[in-house]
Amino acid sequence: MKIRLLFLLFAALVPAGLPAAAPAPPETGVPFRAGAIEIDGRPDDPGWKAAAVLKLDRPPLGEPAAAPVPFTEIRLAYDETTLYVAFVCRDDDIRPAAGPDGLLHTGDVAELFIDGTGDRRRFFELQFNPAGLLRGTEHFFTGTELRLDADGLWTEWDKVGERQDCILSGLRHAAGMLRDGEGRVCGWFVEAALPAEELLRRTGRGSFEAGKRLLANFVRYDYAAGKAEPDMVFWSATVSGRPHRSPGRFGTLLLLPR
Repeated sequence: MKIRLLFLLFAALVPAGLPAAAPAPPETGVPFRAGAIEIDGRPDDPGWKAAAVLKLDRPPLGEPAAAPVPFTEIRLAYDETTLYVAFVCRDDDIRPAAGPDGLLHTGDVAELFIDGTGDRRRFFELQFNPAGLLRGTEHFFTGTELRLDADGLWTEWDKVGERQDCILSGLRHAAGMLRDGEGRVCGWFVEAALPAEELLRRTGRGSFEAGKRLLANFVRYDYAAGKAEPDMVFWSATVSGRPHRSPGRFGTLLLLPR
């Protein structure tokens, strides 16, 4: 009885609607490529069959999940020279941005944020859309002491810069449509090959090896008729509109032995 009274007293003291603490950023292993992966916009390459599979199903921090949650899957594999990433996006109403004007997030888009050094001071943002368009941005912190708030955001925004239209040298990507058993379009697929030499440039290394940890996040924007704003799903949830400013929310990709 005393325990129950203490619990009720504590509950009364906690403000209603107090947001839950953000979950810890996730970690996943990434296997060595077990077969060929051709960057051609087709999801049936042998190398994808043994890849790591992640589900994107987390809404922005403090916001309710979309109903239904857009089905989004990430596939990951690597070899010495390349990190392979694929987005599998189920969608019966595909709405990409109209042109390569730098505003790909105004239509259906898949986003990858990746930090090959792991110090959260500099990372790349890559946006891929169903029409095969790509936009790249390098984000960086110029201050001396890195500080992050409780939501993983950089706190000194006056010391944050970006280099737009920055595509990793040697990056390859392709997009294609997903089709059901009757040949009808039921979604879209994007795959990309990210060169180790570019991701690891600041570490002084030129190739991947087992045990290496990369920091990353994955986001999908899904637009639909009748909705003013897109549904957003994350691998590691961040504040809405701020995944490019919250390296403290990046999850970990651990490269596994062959």
